[in-house]
Amino acid sequence: MKKILLLVLIFNVQYVLSQVSLSSIKEIIFYGIEFQTTRLVGAKESDEDFKKMFVFINERVVDNWFEVNDLFSRQRLTIDANPTVRNNSKVDFNNWRNKQLATKEQLSEIVKSYELSQKVGYGAVLFCLELNKKKDEGIYVMVIFDIATREILDDTEIVGEQHLKAWWNSFGLGNFWSTSILDAIESLPKAYKRKGIWK
Repeated sequence: MKKILLLVLIFNVQYVLSQVSLSSIKEIIFYGIEFQTTRLVGAKESDEDFKKMFVFINERVVDNWFEVNDLFSRQRLTIDANPTVRNNSKVDFNNWRNKQLATKEQLSEIVKSYELSQKVGYGAVLFCLELNKKKDEGIYVMVIFDIATREILDDTEIVGEQHLKAWWNSFGLGNFWSTSILDAIESLPKAYKRKGIWK
């Protein structure tokens, strides 16, 4: 019983420390959208189409099309999509249509693998876990981490719905999934509020 109470105490202390560290962040670097972890469901487009989409999506990240500055309005935001652009160019398409959802451990390993020009500070990356054409939605995880240690301070999972199916789909794959990503990012403030982050 004492061991269980001790474990609960340690967990609560670690959670509080994470909250404190997140609330004290003054500057953050957004490293783009990571597709190495993506599972594809129900889409008929070719792998080559999605390769082009990955480039298109992170070009929009650089242009701040997803308005990440609104999400991190309490922090000074810098955008550097180079790490995810490099990773997305090496996506393994052999089994991405039937693989399991990525685990938190896998997300952590990818964060540790990034070659970053920054040595200290805080980073954020949006992992795409699933693009589901049958449901017209994507599953994403926004990860915030310490650049020096690569410790993940928060990983919040959100679902982004594609609301404008008929209209957006006629304008290409990148536009279609951009709306899902935008919906996911716009849902993060409520998710953070529920978790008590950045009150």
